[in-house]
Amino acid sequence: KSLETALENWNLPKSKLQEIGPITVFSSNMSASNATHQASSDANANELLEVHNQIVRAALSTKKGREIKHTGNGIIASFERVADSLDAAIRIQRDTLAHNQKNSNLALTIKIGINTGNSRVEGNDPYGSITQLSARIVEIAKAGQIFVSENVRVICMGQGYNFTSRGNFEITGYHASIHLFEVLWRDKNNSG
Repeated sequence: KSLETALENWNLPKSKLQEIGPITVFSSNMSASNATHQASSDANANELLEVHNQIVRAALSTKKGREIKHTGNGIIASFERVADSLDAAIRIQRDTLAHNQKNSNLALTIKIGINTGNSRVEGNDPYGSITQLSARIVEIAKAGQIFVSENVRVICMGQGYNFTSRGNFEITGYHASIHLFEVLWRDKNNSG
C-alpha cells in the first residue's frame, strides 16, 4: 500500500506539489458506539452527524483550523499551530459533553487523533505520513478521547496541557510501534 502511494505521488505533476513545512493534522470521528446506539433510526444518525459537524466546525473556526475534508463520520482539518489543534480538540470534547447533558436522548461521542510534522500539499490537501498517522491515531482512540503523537506532546509540553502515556501501538504501514498520548481534557488546568 505504501508503494502504491509512493508511485502515485511520483507520477503527480510536479507543479501541483508544494512543500509547506510543518503542519498539524486533526481527525475527528463519531465513535462506533454512536452508530450501534443509534442504528434504529437513520434520522437520529443524521441528526448526530449534523451536531458533530456543528461542534467541530465551530471549534475549527475559533482556532483557525482549516477543514480539509469530511469523511462521512468525521472531519479532517489542518492547523498551523499545534496548540490551536489541542485547544480545538478540548473545546470539541467539552461542547460535546454539554450537548449530551442537555440532549440525553441524542447523545454524541467523538474521538480525536492529532499528529504533526512536515508534509506536502496538493491543492489544499496535505498528504503523506502526517495525515495517514492522524487517521490511524483516531482509529485507536475511544469515545471521548483525544490521542496525539509524541511529536504533538513534545511541542506542547509546558503549555498547560495534561498528557498521559497510553503506550506503544503497532500501526499499519509503520515499521516501529508508535507511542501515543492522551490529552486529559476534563482537567480544569487545560487550555481551551
